[in-house]
Amino acid sequence: EPMMNSTWINALILDYMGWTDAGSPELESMALANLDDGVQQSITFECTGGGFTWFGDPDPAHPILSAFALLMFEDIKVNKEVDEGLVQRALSFLEGEQQPNGSWDTTQHTKNQVIEWDQLRTTCIVANGLAANGDGDAGRLGSAVAFIDTEMNLEEADTYTLAMCANALLEAAPGEAVTDATMAELLDRAQTDEQGLVYWDSDFPGVSNAGGEVILVETTALALQAMFNMDAPPALSADALKFLASKKSPDGNFRSTQGTIQAMRAFVAAAKFAAGSIDADIVVRAGDEVVFETHIDENNREVVHLISLSAYADEDIDLSIEVIGEGKLYYALASQHYMPWDPATRRVGPNMDVEVTYSETELTTEESTSAQVTVVGIGGAVGPGDMPMVDVGILAGFDADLSELDHLVLTDANVARYEIKGERIWIY
Repeated sequence: EPMMNSTWINALILDYMGWTDAGSPELESMALANLDDGVQQSITFECTGGGFTWFGDPDPAHPILSAFALLMFEDIKVNKEVDEGLVQRALSFLEGEQQPNGSWDTTQHTKNQVIEWDQLRTTCIVANGLAANGDGDAGRLGSAVAFIDTEMNLEEADTYTLAMCANALLEAAPGEAVTDATMAELLDRAQTDEQGLVYWDSDFPGVSNAGGEVILVETTALALQAMFNMDAPPALSADALKFLASKKSPDGNFRSTQGTIQAMRAFVAAAKFAAGSIDADIVVRAGDEVVFETHIDENNREVVHLISLSAYADEDIDLSIEVIGEGKLYYALASQHYMPWDPATRRVGPNMDVEVTYSETELTTEESTSAQVTVVGIGGAVGPGDMPMVDVGILAGFDADLSELDHLVLTDANVARYEIKGERIWIY
């Protein structure tokens, strides 16, 4: 599941660069390489018979993770071909799991699914995955929509669930009464902060038991995805995008892995919508001084303009960007400065170090050496981590004797399983 998350994020980065012409050839090449590797590793989590689970066989396929996989593959298809057999097996698994009343349910729990998913939430995410893929059976989707319509209490549903259902309904039943009513209720729940920016919050946790700022980011991102799936996103979507952008952490993510995925999906949806026609004059002012002006239309809309404001670095100025004409454009304001790095403070929170030593370091052909791998919790680590993975390299020219690992899997509760990934061993 962590590998699927990182693969999904790389796919969304590529999608966003494609719609906005942002990034660089180097960044695109790196993201594509990561995507290729991630897709190959993600498919190892497929279960026999189709569908996905957190650790692959022999665990049974999980409806929620399988639906997430379908959404991920749909985003990946923009930049990379996806094995349709893989997709069809996941579709078949999910269709086979649908209950007679049109719902999906799961009682499976793992370290990554820390809350119970009721039928409504599970049905919304599965229906969204099937419908977004475009290959879901119309009859099955129809019965899922009917279940959502019957089961969902618009006034009592938490906002996170409401946003998930809105996305599913916009994909599976656009224009129907239940879809319009759900979107109307979702828009009514928009809140405004002290800066006038728009957000959505939820009093019920998300897929990974998120609360606080994390559930706020996830819920706002889901609401934005729904708005940009409408024929005409409401005006408040602009302030919601600004709010979501303001929640980016200094390290570049959005409060959590799930928050980052959902935020990036929202930004990609907005960028896709904004990729329409443009014919406007642009004027940038620092205070009263014009520092940049140009005309942007279909002939030069793909050009990225960089404006340096270093001359005003020591001043407190008002910066304005005026658009005279029609169309939508995006801008980013960035600043940077140097801060000395204190190595003593580089670790925050639970982290671990991995040390590898060898019993013999000078060998001839046919001789062996034993690797001692020591994993040490450091920094703020006071207890066990949530699903740690250790990635150990296999020395060039050596074959791995896996008998000790096989023994550990059987006798040590800390070692769940391992996989061989080329010249690496992944230990869960």
